[in-house]
Amino acid sequence: MDISDFINKNKNSVFSLIIIIISLVIAFNIYIGQMAAADSLKFRIGEEGKKNEVLSGINKLEDEVNSYRKILVKKDASLFMSDINNFARETGVKVTSIKPSGEEALPEYTKYTFALSITSPDYDNLAEFINKLETYESVYIVEGMNIDTDSFGQDKELKAELSVSALAILD
Repeated sequence: MDISDFINKNKNSVFSLIIIIISLVIAFNIYIGQMAAADSLKFRIGEEGKKNEVLSGINKLEDEVNSYRKILVKKDASLFMSDINNFARETGVKVTSIKPSGEEALPEYTKYTFALSITSPDYDNLAEFINKLETYESVYIVEGMNIDTDSFGQDKELKAELSVSALAILD
């Protein structure tokens, strides 16, 4: 029996086998293409996820900036000095001198610095004054303090020099 007899006898089986092989090759090629497309989509999804994280971070920063804009009200130096005097009155501290000692214009806000000389009946009143400054709705920062402890025993008053900064938003 030679090959031509075998093919004639099993025509249907050989034809079916050839169709199955061709189908498998086509299916394999489709599978490889789909796997490449799926990998590409996974990569793009990862990249989009990273972009979303960055955008989320930017949104959080924008919210923080907006909250600071609400805190940093537009004021001039005289209004800040008035606030400081009011806090002193409320806490029993006397402001003996208040001098504007600088104004620094930064990109988003202006920083006003004041040199204060104060007297206080005791440390508690001084601490209450500083607390009122730093917890007020406007931003005040006590950047430096020098307490004259020798004067407390003699004058029954505590003398201190403070460097206070106030922040105001630009137009």
